[in-house]
Amino acid sequence: MNIGEKIESYKRLTVILKISFLDGGVAKK
Repeated sequence: MNIGEKIESYKRLTVILKISFLDGGVAKK
């Protein structure tokens, strides 16, 4: 795995976490 692939997978992970966090925040209200 090269650095470029690591960065892409990291970006994808943060996006997924942001979406799930926002969905959870909305669901709590």
